[in-house]
Amino acid sequence: MLIGLLLLLNSYATATTYHPNDVCPADPQQLGDFRNAILTTHNSIRSQLAKGEIQQDDGSTLKGSKSLFALSYDCSLEALAIAAIPTTCSRQPVLDYSALGRSQNLAVLGDSSDKENARGQTDKSK
Repeated sequence: MLIGLLLLLNSYATATTYHPNDVCPADPQQLGDFRNAILTTHNSIRSQLAKGEIQQDDGSTLKGSKSLFALSYDCSLEALAIAAIPTTCSRQPVLDYSALGRSQNLAVLGDSSDKENARGQTDKSK
């Protein structure tokens, strides 16, 4: 009985061990490489920002930060983000709350004819 339990625990530990090359389990390696590249680039820019090395358009330098830490990748949040994307493009989030108390960034992309649409949606929310 004890040996069976140990084998079960060992199997679980082996299956859930983080591998640096596989960000999210059961994903093709190309996606893991893509996620790592995006994360590395994003953290590099955050590092420059934290050190006060980012220059604005007017030539002034943005103030640094002591509390702007590196990000890590969270596959659970990725799955939640995918679930929040509507299957048809309604330009509205499916979820009307910030999941797990975390902030979210939403962007509406489109051509110039969509600007009037976006303004109308903004005016309605006031």
